[in-house]
Amino acid sequence: MRNVLTIDQGKIRDGTLDDLKRRTCTWVHYWEPTPEELADAASHIGLDAEELQELLSPTQRPTLRDTTTFSIVVIRSPRKDKEFLTKPIVLAVSKAKNDLISVTPYHSRSIERIAALPGARRTAIFAEGATALLFTILDEITASYFNVLERMDDEIDRVERNIRSTNGESRTMETIYRLKKTLIYFHKALVGNREVVGGIEKAYAQFIDPKLLSKFRTLHDQIVQLVELDATYRDILTSTLEVHLSVISNAVNITMKRVTSWGAIILIPSLIASVFGMNFDLIPTAHAQWGFYGALAVMVVATAALYWYFKRKDWI
Repeated sequence: MRNVLTIDQGKIRDGTLDDLKRRTCTWVHYWEPTPEELADAASHIGLDAEELQELLSPTQRPTLRDTTTFSIVVIRSPRKDKEFLTKPIVLAVSKAKNDLISVTPYHSRSIERIAALPGARRTAIFAEGATALLFTILDEITASYFNVLERMDDEIDRVERNIRSTNGESRTMETIYRLKKTLIYFHKALVGNREVVGGIEKAYAQFIDPKLLSKFRTLHDQIVQLVELDATYRDILTSTLEVHLSVISNAVNITMKRVTSWGAIILIPSLIASVFGMNFDLIPTAHAQWGFYGALAVMVVATAALYWYFKRKDWI
């Protein structure tokens, strides 16, 4: 699918691909593109359809490169399916043509939020040109990382409150591993995004307006902050996992102590009964009048002594 927005006489309107020939800022966005739309987008950017398809592959790293007329920025954005992962977004900007072409293999909420900005705000962005629009998209994607990490912070707080409970240990472990997996994906994506924004800031992209490069410096600092925040959360989860495993280990030890204690208590009378129950004629005290009661008394005393001992040791 495709959507075109352009500025015309100070107002934002829906446009067509013909508006790319004009000198006013035009934004063409493709999402979930068909093969025909993918080839169309590639031809405008100056790539082969196969090259553009490769840039949209799930394993594509963030990158910055130039074609003959566009600077191509590939950035990774958080995307939630069953869990939070990251997916690539291709952004092609031209200072000379004042155009921006974006391609995503999915429906991006970050792109949707920018397209739905209030009229005055959108007009101001388009009036600054395609580079300002590129910055706005990158800024929105960076903000979405902050939003996701904020929600993860709440989840980590809940996990920390529940780690001393062994009742829901499987759910706690599952949550910790899920959060760590997401943070690892985020770290890889954010490090790549940081390199790309750093390259833009250093004017490595030929077709990005140098007058607006100072904006990307602030964005670069925000991504650095995200990388550090991601690392902090991973360290917290690692420590939380260690504490939780210690709690589980202690619970297992307590259970084993109780099982051992009761096993020993049951073993003594069973041992005495088995000795006196052997099928031999010559068993001492076996035929005495007090033999049964003596054996029973020994069982009771031994059982009581063991129970007192284990109770004193707090094993039962």
